[in-house]
Amino acid sequence: KIASQELSVEAARQNVVDPTDSLALGRLTWEAEIEEDELKQEFAKSDLEKYKEGDWPIIEKSLEAKITISEAELERAKDRLVKTEALKAKGYATEVELAADRLSVKKQQLNIDQYQQELAITRKYDYPKRVRLLEANVKDADLDLLRTRQKAKTSIASYESSLESRERTLKAYEERLANYQEQLELCKIMAPRDGLVVYQQPSSYRYPGIEVGS
Repeated sequence: KIASQELSVEAARQNVVDPTDSLALGRLTWEAEIEEDELKQEFAKSDLEKYKEGDWPIIEKSLEAKITISEAELERAKDRLVKTEALKAKGYATEVELAADRLSVKKQQLNIDQYQQELAITRKYDYPKRVRLLEANVKDADLDLLRTRQKAKTSIASYESSLESRERTLKAYEERLANYQEQLELCKIMAPRDGLVVYQQPSSYRYPGIEVGS
């Protein structure tokens, strides 16, 4: 029984090694995945903040600046057109020059209309669309992180449960082995002092009798 139990104990010890390694590896793996998802979450929040506080103001101010410049160019074109019309009336400017100044005024007005329309569309559609998309990315990153943490918790708990179960089995086998070893020691009956063993001869011949080694 002792020899058999020693084999069982050794096998149980080997069974403890695998879940121990699996638990350590699982913790490292899930920690890495959680860190990766935390980084994605951080980047998603950073992208949202960057667009709202950095990219968008630049885009908006750029379009507003184009409108302002075009308005200034329009005023200059109008002034030039008035002067050209006056010179044309006096015969100092040609029809071609007058037509060119009129075209310049029209061009600047078209530029203003285009930039104003572009700014209005960007404010009404592009900005909220981009913000909603980036907010959705943040929510997705939050959910991914939450799911990864939950999966890690479940997986680690499974590894720990398997390890605890095998450790309990190992402990039971070790206790049983210790009990067998103790029983083996108790098989040796020691006399309290030197002397003779006196016994009655069994009446039945089937009885082997008391002798050394019996």
